[in-house]
Amino acid sequence: MPRRRVLAFTRSLQGSECPSFQINGDFDGSDDPQSAWLCSQGVDPALAPRHLVPSTHELADAVVAGLGWGMLLTMQAEPLLARGELIALGGETVTSALFWQVATTRSALLEALTDTVLETARRELEQR
Repeated sequence: MPRRRVLAFTRSLQGSECPSFQINGDFDGSDDPQSAWLCSQGVDPALAPRHLVPSTHELADAVVAGLGWGMLLTMQAEPLLARGELIALGGETVTSALFWQVATTRSALLEALTDTVLETARRELEQR
Protein backbone atom coordinates (compact mmCIF):
# COMPACT_ATOMS: atom_id res chain seq x y z
CA MET A 1 0.00 0.00 0.00
CA PRO A 2 1.44 3.44 -0.88
CA ARG A 3 2.56 5.54 2.04
CA ARG A 4 3.51 9.16 2.33
CA ARG A 5 6.35 10.25 4.51
CA VAL A 6 5.80 13.32 6.64
CA LEU A 7 8.38 15.23 8.66
CA ALA A 8 8.15 18.03 11.23
CA PHE A 9 9.68 21.36 10.23
CA THR A 10 9.62 24.96 11.29
CA ARG A 11 11.17 28.16 10.02
CA SER A 12 11.79 29.62 13.47
CA LEU A 13 10.95 28.22 16.87
CA GLN A 14 8.77 30.57 18.90
CA GLY A 15 9.00 28.73 22.22
CA SER A 16 6.48 26.39 23.79
CA GLU A 17 3.51 28.49 22.64
CA CYS A 18 4.35 27.99 18.96
CA PRO A 19 1.19 26.46 17.44
CA SER A 20 1.17 23.36 15.33
CA PHE A 21 -0.82 23.03 12.14
CA GLN A 22 -3.04 20.16 11.16
CA ILE A 23 -4.39 19.55 7.70
CA ASN A 24 -8.15 19.98 7.80
CA GLY A 25 -9.57 16.75 6.46
CA ASP A 26 -8.57 13.88 8.70
CA PHE A 27 -10.41 10.91 7.26
CA ASP A 28 -10.69 9.19 10.61
CA GLY A 29 -9.52 9.72 14.17
CA SER A 30 -6.26 7.84 13.58
CA ASP A 31 -5.02 10.16 10.78
CA ASP A 32 -3.20 12.74 12.87
CA PRO A 33 0.56 12.83 12.19
CA GLN A 34 1.12 15.92 14.37
CA SER A 35 -0.25 14.12 17.45
CA ALA A 36 1.80 11.02 16.65
CA TRP A 37 4.97 13.10 16.38
CA LEU A 38 4.24 15.02 19.61
CA CYS A 39 3.64 11.73 21.46
CA SER A 40 6.98 10.42 20.16
CA GLN A 41 8.59 13.50 21.75
CA GLY A 42 6.87 12.92 25.10
CA VAL A 43 4.37 15.79 24.66
CA ASP A 44 0.63 15.46 25.31
CA PRO A 45 -1.01 16.58 22.02
CA ALA A 46 -4.02 17.92 23.92
CA LEU A 47 -1.77 20.59 25.46
CA ALA A 48 -0.40 21.89 22.15
CA PRO A 49 -2.13 24.85 20.47
CA ARG A 50 -3.37 23.89 17.00
CA HIS A 51 -4.82 25.47 13.87
CA LEU A 52 -6.55 23.64 11.03
CA VAL A 53 -5.22 24.32 7.52
CA PRO A 54 -7.24 23.28 4.45
CA SER A 55 -4.50 21.68 2.31
CA THR A 56 -0.89 20.55 2.23
CA HIS A 57 0.09 23.56 0.09
CA GLU A 58 -1.34 26.10 2.52
CA LEU A 59 0.19 24.13 5.39
CA ALA A 60 3.65 24.48 3.85
CA ASP A 61 3.04 28.20 3.23
CA ALA A 62 2.04 28.75 6.88
CA VAL A 63 5.10 26.91 8.21
CA VAL A 64 7.47 28.79 5.87
CA ALA A 65 5.87 32.07 6.98
CA GLY A 66 6.87 31.20 10.57
CA LEU A 67 3.30 30.96 11.86
CA GLY A 68 4.00 27.64 13.58
CA TRP A 69 5.28 24.14 12.90
CA GLY A 70 3.74 21.26 11.01
CA MET A 71 4.22 17.89 9.41
CA LEU A 72 5.07 18.32 5.73
CA LEU A 73 5.29 15.81 2.94
CA THR A 74 8.91 14.92 2.26
CA MET A 75 8.62 15.94 -1.41
CA GLN A 76 7.34 19.37 -0.28
CA ALA A 77 9.91 19.85 2.46
CA GLU A 78 13.12 18.87 0.64
CA PRO A 79 13.33 21.90 -1.70
CA LEU A 80 12.38 24.26 1.15
CA LEU A 81 15.12 22.75 3.34
CA ALA A 82 17.64 23.08 0.52
CA ARG A 83 16.81 26.80 0.22
CA GLY A 84 17.12 27.26 4.00
CA GLU A 85 13.43 28.15 4.41
CA LEU A 86 12.80 25.36 6.94
CA ILE A 87 14.57 23.74 9.87
CA ALA A 88 14.04 20.05 10.64
CA LEU A 89 12.71 19.46 14.13
CA GLY A 90 14.07 15.91 14.22
CA GLY A 91 12.53 12.89 15.85
CA GLU A 92 11.05 9.87 14.15
CA THR A 93 9.52 10.15 10.70
CA VAL A 94 5.76 9.62 10.75
CA THR A 95 4.03 7.85 7.88
CA SER A 96 0.38 7.79 6.88
CA ALA A 97 -1.32 5.28 4.63
CA LEU A 98 -2.89 6.62 1.45
CA PHE A 99 -5.85 4.96 -0.21
CA TRP A 100 -7.29 5.48 -3.68
CA GLN A 101 -11.07 5.34 -3.63
CA VAL A 102 -13.04 5.16 -6.83
CA ALA A 103 -16.65 4.42 -7.80
CA THR A 104 -17.43 0.76 -8.42
CA THR A 105 -19.35 1.66 -11.58
CA ARG A 106 -17.20 0.58 -14.51
CA SER A 107 -15.91 3.41 -16.66
CA ALA A 108 -13.03 3.44 -19.13
CA LEU A 109 -12.15 6.97 -18.06
CA LEU A 110 -12.08 6.08 -14.34
CA GLU A 111 -10.08 2.93 -15.04
CA ALA A 112 -7.48 4.94 -16.99
CA LEU A 113 -7.34 7.54 -14.22
CA THR A 114 -6.93 4.80 -11.59
CA ASP A 115 -4.10 3.20 -13.58
CA THR A 116 -2.33 6.57 -13.85
CA VAL A 117 -2.76 7.38 -10.14
CA LEU A 118 -1.46 3.94 -9.06
CA GLU A 119 1.48 4.06 -11.49
CA THR A 120 2.47 7.52 -10.23
CA ALA A 121 2.08 6.47 -6.60
CA ARG A 122 4.33 3.44 -7.10
CA ARG A 123 6.96 5.67 -8.73
CA GLU A 124 6.80 8.72 -6.44
CA LEU A 125 5.77 7.51 -2.96
CA GLU A 126 7.60 5.46 -0.37
CA GLN A 127 6.28 1.88 -0.43
CA ARG A 128 5.78 -0.24 2.68
